[in-house]
Amino acid sequence: MSTPTPVTILGSTGLTGSETLHALLTSAHPFAITTATRRPIPSPFPKCKPTNAQTVLDERIYPSLFDAPADTARGKLVQEGGVYVSCLATTRVNGKEAQEKVDWELNRDLATRAKADGARTAILVSGSHASPDSSFFYLRIKGQLEEHFATLGFDHVVILKPGMLLGPRERVDWAEIGLQKLFGWARWAGVGTEALAVDGKDVGACIANLIENPPLEKHLILGNRDIIARARSLRA
Repeated sequence: MSTPTPVTILGSTGLTGSETLHALLTSAHPFAITTATRRPIPSPFPKCKPTNAQTVLDERIYPSLFDAPADTARGKLVQEGGVYVSCLATTRVNGKEAQEKVDWELNRDLATRAKADGARTAILVSGSHASPDSSFFYLRIKGQLEEHFATLGFDHVVILKPGMLLGPRERVDWAEIGLQKLFGWARWAGVGTEALAVDGKDVGACIANLIENPPLEKHLILGNRDIIARARSLRA
């Protein structure tokens, strides 16, 4: 029997996080999964029977996720030697203040806690044009977060930089809805969109592939085509 790989997912009720959780639960590889959320994970995940009987899910619910970085009552956020995955993000709909608090401050504090707990590998879902030098607020704080992950001292850091994320979300603005439809029509017409957009399902499958097949690189950056290639490899 293989020893379950410990994985902690932040953002598991969002698009990429829920797809990551689904990919892990349906994998033949065993995982010891921990999630930290503000509300219960929507069905069918908690009731879903994992493909591997050794896979277990520890669902931690916090009235405020801002309490999670300092919480020691429930033990480590990430098991020693485990993998920390951050799919945690908010959207433009919530405004700049919320974006800074969640996408930068909360993500920063959770990653710092994960390293202190003994996580060896960190995987971050960022954005295609994120940079600490960007003139765009959201891309700038995403870039700052990428830098923070790189300086924490994890054995391995993987940064996923997808373009437009395709898939159902709880809250989106009209511009995003329009873009989602545009890319959907382009695919229907046979126009390649891999350079600009990626399905949330592919991001989740890519992350599962990375955990099942740990990268040798100390610092690895994956763009759209790399993400899609790893997703296809998982499904092969």
